[in-house]
Amino acid sequence: MIKRGVCTLAEKLILARAHGAVAAILYNQDPGTNYSSATLQAENRDKVIPTAVIPLEVGTDWKTRLAAGEELTVTLLVDSIFEDRETWNVIAETKEGDADNVIFLGAHLDSVQAGPGINDDGSGTAGILEIARSFAKQKGIKNKVRFGWWGAEESGLVGSLYYTSQLTAEEADKIRYYFNYDMIGSPNPAYIVYEGEEIGSKKLFDYLEKAGKPAAYGYAQSKLCLLFTCLHLS
Repeated sequence: MIKRGVCTLAEKLILARAHGAVAAILYNQDPGTNYSSATLQAENRDKVIPTAVIPLEVGTDWKTRLAAGEELTVTLLVDSIFEDRETWNVIAETKEGDADNVIFLGAHLDSVQAGPGINDDGSGTAGILEIARSFAKQKGIKNKVRFGWWGAEESGLVGSLYYTSQLTAEEADKIRYYFNYDMIGSPNPAYIVYEGEEIGSKKLFDYLEKAGKPAAYGYAQSKLCLLFTCLHLS
């Protein structure tokens, strides 16, 4: 049994496997059942173990019973498919603008199997497509604007990780800001800005506050409606 939070899920599962665990029961760090499964990056394939997620209340109860000496048996059924599939990133950029100062907008093309993907992330892909259409009507753009539609995000950030791994240090340095559009069609949006990047994050935070939005800082692992960071392609 592993409690969620603090460090990444991948780190927890890799450590558990190193100590001989064949599976893990992850119990949430907050009360209730309003939690999501975590995305394991493609680089952690073959390094982690099967994992189930349960509510904090259940995990706390089990922990108490185990501490009292009770023996608990849990059966974890794993039904999975392991196969190679082809996927694509779609990259486009404006013809105008300073190529040494690139503004990057991105969204992922795929969705989870459990849902139709209208919001996650049809809203993001359609959103930046509409922005791209608007840029096509503009002249005199100061900075080059690049658009990325990422493949296989839900399978472990596969597309964006591949893209960033192919960038040279010089190419990466030319990207000044990256905006990630994920679930921007949410009916109850959260105006949360990534922590840890002082220059761009502060500007976006101030902009949201000035617009009268309840802006707040949050962590990168949260599922946010509007995400910002310098170069964290997710």
